[in-house]
Formats: sequence, structure tokens, C-alpha cells
Amino acid sequence: MRLVHIQLVLIVIIWFIWFFMTGYSQIIDLFTSYFPIMVIMLFGSFVAGSTSLGGGAVAFPVFTKVLSIPSDTALVFSLAIQSIGMTAASLMLLLSRTPIVKKVILISVIPGAFGVYLGLFHLNGLFAEGQTKYAFSVFSLFVALVLIYDRFINHRNLKEPEFNKGLQDISTYVIVFGSLVGGVLSGLIGTGIDFVLFTLMILFSKVGLKNAVATSVCVMAINAVIGFSMVYFFTGDFSGVVVDYWLAAVPIVVVGGPLGALACKYLHRDIIFYFLMVLIFLDALSTSWILGKQMYLLITCVGLAGCLICWLLRNKIWRLG
Repeated sequence: MRLVHIQLVLIVIIWFIWFFMTGYSQIIDLFTSYFPIMVIMLFGSFVAGSTSLGGGAVAFPVFTKVLSIPSDTALVFSLAIQSIGMTAASLMLLLSRTPIVKKVILISVIPGAFGVYLGLFHLNGLFAEGQTKYAFSVFSLFVALVLIYDRFINHRNLKEPEFNKGLQDISTYVIVFGSLVGGVLSGLIGTGIDFVLFTLMILFSKVGLKNAVATSVCVMAINAVIGFSMVYFFTGDFSGVVVDYWLAAVPIVVVGGPLGALACKYLHRDIIFYFLMVLIFLDALSTSWILGKQMYLLITCVGLAGCLICWLLRNKIWRLG
């Protein structure tokens, strides 16, 4: 109960700061004008705290295609709001003493920061709109297929292993590479480093699913804060309507993120597994809708091919280990 009280106090403090930043009249305007965004981010922040996909995986596609918000605006908003929501979720994970892989978090900071810098300032604009999201969806899909194969055919990972620091080791080079690639994705679509490192932890170490999710949430919180800081201090993109979106969502995500973190800690791993699978396949379907129905078959085929490659590589590493 103590951790709940601490988190509630922090939420109340954030709400008071938010109230004085906005004022009563603007709060009414925010609720009336941006209520759909509040609803979306309630779900998005819960997803961010309880899975490895991050709130940006919900915000970016919904904002760009359902609400017709420009992709640049959706990117800045995703980083800005995750810097609040996922930080709140990470704090809940730390207060509840959820086991996390500290090595992954510490090593990921610098390459992840460099990756998000590259994505924001050098690679953003080189790809046609939708291409990066498509690549992320393909990657997510074949990871889902690998996890499904392991669970239902190979009968591996049926139970959450006990958290043993001696069994959590993962190569530093793998972490650096994954953080760099994931950071670039975060700089392009507002999320990515969490899911990339989650995948690498699951495939190339013996980290349990729940521990990998909790670790990825903390990694994304740090990466989002760094990315948002870059946007805030070195560009003028955090202004106008983006600030309004952010102000509308802040009081929501400081509740949704910690609730998701509690779900990650206390719900059975099967529930988290199935929830993650549903989200990944919904993401693939939404991407196929965004890019055109003909892309769905391609996404599936590439996902299956990636599943085979990833499974073969993983089995080889497990045999060597």
C-alpha cells in the first residue's frame, strides 16, 4: 500500500502543477476540444506501461490516420507524452520493486540517445510516409510469430522464470546495436527502442517476458525524455496545437501509465502475452489499411520469413549457451 500512496501523492502533485499551468478556463476548452485524444491516450498509456510496444505505437497510427493529424505533429506529441506517461510507469515499476535488467537500461542510454538524434535530425524525411511504420509492423509481426511458435509448438517459455541475475546476461554489443536501431525508430515514429530491446532480451537471453517488458518500459521512458528534450531545446516543433494535445493528455497518462505498470507486475504472464499478441496483430492490420490492402499479404510473408530466420538463429544461440 505504501507504494500506491507514494504514486498517488506524485499524481496529485502533477495534477496541481498541470492545473496551475493551464487554468480553469483552458481546462474546460481542453476537455471539450480534445476529448478523443484523452480517450486514446488513456488506452495508449496503459499499453505503454503494461507491454513493450510503447504509447507511441498507439498514438502515432491513430493520430495520423484516424484523426488526420500530420505525422510530424504525431511524432513530437508521442515523444512528449511518453516522457511523462512512461516515466510515471517506470516509477511505479521501481516503487513496486519489479525485477528489471539494469545492464540493458544503463548501456542503452548513450546509443539510444544517438539513435533518436539521427532519427529526428538526419533520417526524418528520407523515407516516404508510412515506410518506417511498415518496417516496424513487419518486425513486430515476425517477433509475435516467433513467440507463438515457442509457446505452442516448441513449448518453451510456458512459465515465467525466476529472476536470477546470473541468467539475465545479454551481450553488450547486442544491447548497443539494438539501442541504436531502436533509437532511430523512436526518432522517426515516436517509439521503437522498447520493442527492439524487448525482442533481443527474449531471443538472446533467458529474461522472462514480464521482466523484459518492465525493462523495456524503463528504457523507453529514458529515450522519450532524451528525444523530447532534443525537440524542445533544438527545434520549435513543440508549440501550438502540439502543446494543447500534450496538456490534454498529461493528467490522463500519469494515471494510465502506472496502472499499466501494475498490470505488468501482478497480472499472469499469459494475459500479458495474449494482450501483446492482439496489439501486434492489430498494428499489422492497421498498417495494411494505412498503406493499402495489397500490403497485408506482403507483411504476412515477410513476417513468416523473419519468423523462420529469427527462430533458427535463436535455437543456434541457445544450443551454444
